[in-house]
This record gives sequence, structure tokens and C-alpha cells, in this order.
Amino acid sequence: MVIVVNGERREARDGLTVLALLEEERTPASFVLVEVNGAYLPLRRGEDREIADGDRIEIILPAIGG
Repeated sequence: MVIVVNGERREARDGLTVLALLEEERTPASFVLVEVNGAYLPLRRGEDREIADGDRIEIILPAIGG
């Protein structure tokens, strides 16, 4: 299936969850916000939310500094 992650099209395996995607990206789930198709996804639901063909996922890292 094809998904879009942070504006970049990519192939993804069937059954991939949002949490598994974060692990593949080596992004600590506790430090990010995730949107799926424009809607905020609480990370407690990331383990259950399977990614579907055509989903648009934004992984948003916090800005640090002053």
C-alpha cells in the first residue's frame, strides 16, 4: 500500500500500526504528536490504529529552545 508520511510518499506493509511506524522511523512515541488524515491521534490509540492505503500521516516533533 502507499501512504504519505510528512509529505513523502512511501510503500508500507499491510497491518502496519501508527506505533509500529514510529518505531520504524526510530521516533520515540513519547516525544511526538501524530496526525492521521488531518486529525490528531492520541498515542494511546497508536497501537490499535492500523494504517490504511492512502493515509496521510504527519509526525510532529516539538521545537526545543528559546
